[in-house]
Amino acid sequence: FYLLFYIFVACQGAGIMFVNNFGQIVKAMKEDENAQSLIYITVFSIFNTTGRIIIGSGSEACKLKVNRPWFLTLCAVMMSASLCLSNLGDSMLGPVAACMGFALGGSFALQAVVVEEIFGPRDMPLKYSACFAAAFFGSLIFSDLIAGSLYDNEADRQGRTV
Repeated sequence: FYLLFYIFVACQGAGIMFVNNFGQIVKAMKEDENAQSLIYITVFSIFNTTGRIIIGSGSEACKLKVNRPWFLTLCAVMMSASLCLSNLGDSMLGPVAACMGFALGGSFALQAVVVEEIFGPRDMPLKYSACFAAAFFGSLIFSDLIAGSLYDNEADRQGRTV
């Protein structure tokens, strides 16, 4: 259970951190204080919904052939790859937003079915609720503690107030 909880914390926390700070990411990558992130947020949102639909229905269609945790692994790999792609420059912002949105949406779609497949239906509401709290803890760790402190340190280094 704790391993699955940690996977959800890492995947969903990284995705929520990305979307929470996407405005600053766009400005930093484009090196323009006035850069707009609206189109990228729209792409992220559309692919988040698409990921929920495709990964959710795809895992259901393939449940006799492929275990659902493999779909969760696919989402984690997509999220990792999109974070690596973000290092290639501002031309990759659209694909990164799409891939990150798809993977984050897919991880939320898989949450209940993966918990049920691994642990069975016994105490399902308790286990699902605990795993759903992983998004909160991941957001707290990645967005507030890690990204927030990095952002504050960089603002201090540049002599700017936040």
